[in-house]
Amino acid sequence: MNEPLVVPAKKASDIVESLTESVIKLNISAEQLQAHNKRQREFVKRQNTFKVEELRRRWQAPQRHVVESPDFSGEWGAKFTVLQQMFIANTGLTLALVGERGNGKTQLAVELMRWFTSLLKPALFTTAIGFFIAVKTSYRKDSEQTEKAIMEEFGKTRLERDRTAIGKTTCCSSF
Repeated sequence: MNEPLVVPAKKASDIVESLTESVIKLNISAEQLQAHNKRQREFVKRQNTFKVEELRRRWQAPQRHVVESPDFSGEWGAKFTVLQQMFIANTGLTLALVGERGNGKTQLAVELMRWFTSLLKPALFTTAIGFFIAVKTSYRKDSEQTEKAIMEEFGKTRLERDRTAIGKTTCCSSF
């Protein structure tokens, strides 16, 4: 197995000089190097786009909220920004979005999910009732999962499972 390359800390000027020497040794023009770097950046961008699309295929968000583009100005946008900051500031967070019908709870959850997935972080939409139904199905005699297993699945951190639960009344994330 190849050992990882350990590079001692250097000044930026030393790194530039080293790269310049490498380019000269490899007989690569600056234009060729720039073209290679551009292709590499485009490749990474395509890969990230593919990863985001794959995450969003599995997120189970309500389609009518996925296609909407809300107005982020005003009070709604301010609340979205506050929630973003809460997720950034906390390594584990449980959030309940509770309110009257039509206040934008689901759209807020979907927009948070859109933001998570743009950062290549997985997200899963669920409602409180969806969560409780999943737990309740474990009570059946022929259930393949126990209540404990379902609770653990919803309670695991993002690193332990490949999703983040977000819903109308429940929003959990591990940043």
